[in-house]
Amino acid sequence: TNVSANATTGGSGTSSSTLSPRDSKSSSLHLRRDSSVASPRNTPRLTTPRQLHTPRHGRESSGEVSSLGSFLMHAMHQDAEESQECKYAHRIAQLFFTFSRSDAIVAETMVKAEHCVLHVMLTVLQAPELRTQIVGGRITPSTSMAIIGKGEVSLSSASLSAHNASHSASSPNLFRRTHGNLLPTYVEIVDLLLKCLKNLSMEPSALADLEAAGTLDTLVPLLSGPISDRCKNHILPCIFNMCRVNKRRQERVAWLGLVPHLKKVITDGSPLRQFALPILFDLAHTSAATRAELCKWSCLPFYLDLLKENYWQAFALNSIAVWMANDTAYVAGLLVETAHLSRLIDFFRTAPAQTIHTLHRPLLDMMFKSPELCKALGLSRSFASALVKRLKSTDEAIVLRSLLKMLQLMHEIHDSPKTWVETNKLEALVEEFAKSERKVLVRQLAKKLLLDFKETTTRTSKASVEQL
Repeated sequence: TNVSANATTGGSGTSSSTLSPRDSKSSSLHLRRDSSVASPRNTPRLTTPRQLHTPRHGRESSGEVSSLGSFLMHAMHQDAEESQECKYAHRIAQLFFTFSRSDAIVAETMVKAEHCVLHVMLTVLQAPELRTQIVGGRITPSTSMAIIGKGEVSLSSASLSAHNASHSASSPNLFRRTHGNLLPTYVEIVDLLLKCLKNLSMEPSALADLEAAGTLDTLVPLLSGPISDRCKNHILPCIFNMCRVNKRRQERVAWLGLVPHLKKVITDGSPLRQFALPILFDLAHTSAATRAELCKWSCLPFYLDLLKENYWQAFALNSIAVWMANDTAYVAGLLVETAHLSRLIDFFRTAPAQTIHTLHRPLLDMMFKSPELCKALGLSRSFASALVKRLKSTDEAIVLRSLLKMLQLMHEIHDSPKTWVETNKLEALVEEFAKSERKVLVRQLAKKLLLDFKETTTRTSKASVEQL
């Protein structure tokens, strides 16, 4: 009992109150952190995070946090029926959550390997009862990689089996199920630890340590576990924070099988889609390995579906364009299929006028990259009509130039260019731009396009005479 009391009070003999979101000195900190769990009644007085990082208490705080981590593991290995041990384990998880809402110095203390706090939290979250053994057809999480320093060493199948067996044997007793369900106390502890990780992931200085400890390997499999609906509210924001502008971590979560979970969250219309969508779009930019995962889970048609959403359509089109630039044959082969081509044309036809300045360049790049796609779009009367409408309603020089280049590309590759120009009444339209005194680059391109039209007409006339 003495050990437990010392652990819950942080080993401090001082008398101080728990940090409150209403404290004017620290309100800005709490606005940045998840503060959805209130402190329970009769919580022992503890050292506040603000005290922990002062020079006087700096070394003591490291030892205190480490002691809390060690005691949490001790408590979690006790019999579930010992309510006092459950109570202490839950209270320590609450202390970790409180600390995680503090500033960068406390966050750095918690994630450092020498303090073992992060290791303890991840060990609790790696319980077999919380996750499935297969995600996306692969053996999952921390069982699939041993992270040593900055390097990664793959484990053999035999090592994986041995690791899983030993891990199951040492699982804390609180992991046990009661009548097929996880114990409520344990679920609450898991929830607190996940919130703690989410808060820690908001500190840029903590991200490298979180990655090195195997946080991503631990979190992704939880999305397939028995309490995934509750876990995902904290897991996806944490993954989002860790994977932003970091291609190595993006590749890692794709390999771990995150893609189908992202698709499900987006399809279900969950509020978490604001985290899932940026991750899914970024994966197209990451590497050939992540694009292979996207291909495996049919994400190209999924991107095309997202073109209907005004806010996300620019991100979706840009991801498709980047994917085509790296794997032209696969992407173009799908886009020229009737159903997929119709989605692309409908998007171009119905996109709001104010968004065209962000959409013209990716589409032009796709037409440059794939003659097959360019030809398919040229054969579509609805696409040509939409293009003419855009030319008439747009006044931005850079947009006009891109739209004229689309006309030029389709004209060059069309089987009957003269008929195509006449049907869509393009010559008169382009002539207006050629006579314009403003927008020099637009005028020059329009003049060149007019010359191409005339050369086509002359060539077609000569061919007709020769046939006669």
